[in-house]
Amino acid sequence: MSVFFRSLLLIVCAAFGALAQGDVREGLTLPSRILGHPIRYTIYLPPGYEASKRTYPVVYLFHNAQEDDTAWIHQGEAAQTLERGIASRELVPMIVVMPDGGTSGFINSADGSVRWEDAFLQEVIPFIESRFRVRPHRMARALAGHASGGRAALTLAFKHPNLFRACVALSPALHDAEALAALSEDQWTLDYAAVYGAGLQGAARATEHWRAHSPLALAERIAPRPLGSLRIYLDCGDKDPLLPGSLALHQLLRGRGLVHDLRVRSGDHRWSTWRTGLHPALAYLSGVFRQE
Repeated sequence: MSVFFRSLLLIVCAAFGALAQGDVREGLTLPSRILGHPIRYTIYLPPGYEASKRTYPVVYLFHNAQEDDTAWIHQGEAAQTLERGIASRELVPMIVVMPDGGTSGFINSADGSVRWEDAFLQEVIPFIESRFRVRPHRMARALAGHASGGRAALTLAFKHPNLFRACVALSPALHDAEALAALSEDQWTLDYAAVYGAGLQGAARATEHWRAHSPLALAERIAPRPLGSLRIYLDCGDKDPLLPGSLALHQLLRGRGLVHDLRVRSGDHRWSTWRTGLHPALAYLSGVFRQE
């Protein structure tokens, strides 16, 4: 190849790379009357957002317990995954909103002191749809998350299938009543007590509040018709200690004839597994969004 064409190729690649850059905005807040304090969030806007007038599908991407709204950007490398996928046309251009749920588990607490689910539905979604060019309807709205964030995504999707078209859960923290009772006190305190109640032990942990927010319990008792058009994607590493929960949900959904995808691949419960799982998960959502 001549020097001229090599230089031209470099210029074209550089220009393409510049055009393919999305916009990550961290440290943003939105007001919440329900929570009594602002909600922090990070947002990814796809390449060309500022220059265009088009509207976009939106994914609400939840973090794990003990993390915050920046986790999927800094540890999960979500922006790089989105930009590569959008440039190759494997992913549709989309807006990704990463709210900070604190230790709420993204649902209302049992004692009613933290109403995060109410704030999300009544304040976060309307705020995002009024401030950014999001397609404001169910067919262009999805939930996603990993670990406890994956559990929350499933919970909210199962409880509100009229609001969300699809749900992605990577290594979701799912436990049936027996597994819940067997959790160590330290694990219960760290991951569950703030939401479901402190000091609970053994079978007492399977409260009505837990059953009302457990994807396993919800999948078992909700009538199949409302969930029929919801698209569900499960991904878990074959060495992940939480794999039994995903397999149990898979069996429940299959037994009820509900459409879903389960992907079990090499990996365990860490960011290296979630990072490599994000692209195929977003590709799945892109396929759903293309059906609008």
